[in-house]
Amino acid sequence: MDGRWWLADPDDNAFLSTGVDCVGPGVDVMREFIPHLPLETEDFTPARSRRGSTEFANFGIANLIHAFGVNW
Repeated sequence: MDGRWWLADPDDNAFLSTGVDCVGPGVDVMREFIPHLPLETEDFTPARSRRGSTEFANFGIANLIHAFGVNW
């Protein structure tokens, strides 16, 4: 794409891979891709963490809370 390497899903949409062995952008960076992060309510507090001045989101925990409720 414009001379840059990029990853694509099966529908040819660009995506950013995050994980334990990948990049871990902070919430401020993720807001550029996901304008409304569902983690900003009190129910999702366990899915948020902070390292220094950077806030991080744990989407694995967020998915568990979304699927099974706050007492998962």
